[in-house]
Amino acid sequence: MDTAMKKKLKKIIVAVVIIAVVLTGIFVIKAHKIEITYRLLYQMMPDQYEATLSDETKFPVYKRINDDYDSKKDKEIDFMEFYYYDENGNEVVVGAADELIRNDENLGSPYFAFMLGSTDKIEKVKTTVTIIGVVIGIVIIAALIVFWFFRWSKKQDKEKEEKYGNNKNKKKKNKKKR
Repeated sequence: MDTAMKKKLKKIIVAVVIIAVVLTGIFVIKAHKIEITYRLLYQMMPDQYEATLSDETKFPVYKRINDDYDSKKDKEIDFMEFYYYDENGNEVVVGAADELIRNDENLGSPYFAFMLGSTDKIEKVKTTVTIIGVVIGIVIIAALIVFWFFRWSKKQDKEKEEKYGNNKNKKKKNKKKR
């Protein structure tokens, strides 16, 4: 490899490492904002789950974003709400921090039920992020090994040239003499 190619490769490696560090920093900073965290969690939740009464009657409970949510005055958890339809077909809205009560029976927090339903998606995302992280790590390590090899090779070439002289020029001179 010629020197210009080695310099280009070095610049590319440095650029890739810098971009990876910057993107990681941005992701970490953004992930700590609680509202963004709740929105990510909302995306991970299933669209509905089946609630069960004590008489084994099942009914679906749905999620949606609360249109009345104001980020300046409401708690972050209030940006989502849950709802179901009663026996008469009327919509019953349950806040994320409230308990689900139907027919005087407390069925617990719908938020918690939806959280349990989101564990499958969270595991898939976690696995994917881990695989991507490992691949990026392997690429960075491989790039550093290649970079080290080129530097080592260049050093070896320089040492050989100092020790034995420039053989390329000698070979050319010997060919001209014949």
